[in-house]
Amino acid sequence: MTEDYSRLIYLFTDLMIPLVVGYAAHQLHLIKEEWINKLIRFNVRIIFTLLSLLSFWVLPISWELAWLPVFGIYYVLFPGALAWLLFVKKYNNPLQQGAYMMTTMQPNIGTLCGVCAFILYQEQGFAYSQIVASVGNILMVLVCFPLAHYYHEKHHIKKLEKKSHWQTFRERFLNLNQVSLIGLVLGIIFNVNDVPRPEFLSIMFPWLVHIGAWIGFIPVGALIDFRYTKLYYERIINLVPLRFIIMPLVTLFSASLVIRDIIIINSLLVFSIAPSGINAVLISRLYGLTVNLATAAFILTTTIFLLIAFPVLFFIIQ
Repeated sequence: MTEDYSRLIYLFTDLMIPLVVGYAAHQLHLIKEEWINKLIRFNVRIIFTLLSLLSFWVLPISWELAWLPVFGIYYVLFPGALAWLLFVKKYNNPLQQGAYMMTTMQPNIGTLCGVCAFILYQEQGFAYSQIVASVGNILMVLVCFPLAHYYHEKHHIKKLEKKSHWQTFRERFLNLNQVSLIGLVLGIIFNVNDVPRPEFLSIMFPWLVHIGAWIGFIPVGALIDFRYTKLYYERIINLVPLRFIIMPLVTLFSASLVIRDIIIINSLLVFSIAPSGINAVLISRLYGLTVNLATAAFILTTTIFLLIAFPVLFFIIQ
């Protein structure tokens, strides 16, 4: 267990430290507004593309793992549907509606829950997290980006009325923010055709993960403004029962019906309590939604996950 606990350091080196660095750089006026936007776009368009290519290139394809992508879809669409039906209408501003939807549809499975699954089940648990997170990345591009763009345009209703249907479709689905799909498709092609991945790319992959975490979390830290995020905590409190009660209960019930492997079921339980991810913040920034709302959700749910939810679940499933 000592080796497993030692990996908790990644929660600090890849999460807390870049957040603090970004926050401090912003407070000291060391990072400019345009740099934040460039970092976000570079992460989405370059790092995401490379990680999609490399991860799908060697993704284990097995029938016994077929349920993992299904649950990957569920982790995005089910809380999004509940949020749309029960909660999002309390926001009058479309930019707040869009940011709230992103917080429910972008769980932090690939990074945070990946480390937690590794602590529990080493490489096996981490591999499961990446399969589920890969599906979430696909839906981020195919569903969340267009949905965020929709709420952005809904806020600017006059601009929306003047656009042709083709122009609206092109801006939502055919832009550089979807370029990571190219890496995904190429990775799958190389995988099914048994093209060996060069060894240097295997060595480069974990470094890209760490680099992507820093490039992703520094802008989030720079965007945090506690003067404004605190205004949203009461309004997003419904994320707590959604994330930490409803999601695990539905996951446990549905997974028990179709899966017998207790390691897979327990890993899915860890993923079901994933807090709102940094991608919700980055998407909100990318599409001009209410960033402070998404940031407040990120801070609140991540704190509860680290201090309460995961420790409790850890001892239950152990």
